[in-house]
Amino acid sequence: MKRSIKFYAAAAVLLGLAAWPNHAWSQQDCLKLKKVWTSYDAVQQGKSLEVNVKFDTQNCTVSVEYGHNKAFLSSASDGGLNLRETRVDYEKVNRGSPVLQSRELQAVFYVDAPADVDPGQHQVSAVVEYVAIDSHGTITRQQHPFQVPVNVVAQNAHVKKHYRGVWDNPWNLFWEIPMFIAISPVLLVRYMTWDGC
Repeated sequence: MKRSIKFYAAAAVLLGLAAWPNHAWSQQDCLKLKKVWTSYDAVQQGKSLEVNVKFDTQNCTVSVEYGHNKAFLSSASDGGLNLRETRVDYEKVNRGSPVLQSRELQAVFYVDAPADVDPGQHQVSAVVEYVAIDSHGTITRQQHPFQVPVNVVAQNAHVKKHYRGVWDNPWNLFWEIPMFIAISPVLLVRYMTWDGC
């Protein structure tokens, strides 16, 4: 039975990943920090904060694999804060290549501020570990350390919520609903007069 070139290429990459030593981390960096999003502008003492960090790839892709080859996030230094429920999501996945490859990563985690942590600016340090494939097909395990500034305030202090998009913000409904009502007659007329052409 004939095997395609894609099959052998995928097998070679997978065998290379399986045989790669766990400690062989490269100092090269495939990732570039793109955006940091937090659920609030600050975290109150005794409360938690959701953090999303997006990375773009530069002249490379990140291998989407299983087991110990999957990208993961580890805490390097918490500055008195606690990190939990860490994960790394793959975005912009190229499914046409022999091995699934991603051009964007998103690190998601929660920061817990203990009730006795000092208010003020803190730095949360973490490391994304992943398998990179460059434009020549060379496979390297890489690490990308990064820091996220987190402002800790008193338990009763006011914090401002950050919204992901238009529909996540309930205040936008005050604009969206009247706009929908205004254009509904136009849509209805177009539907009634549509002849299917």
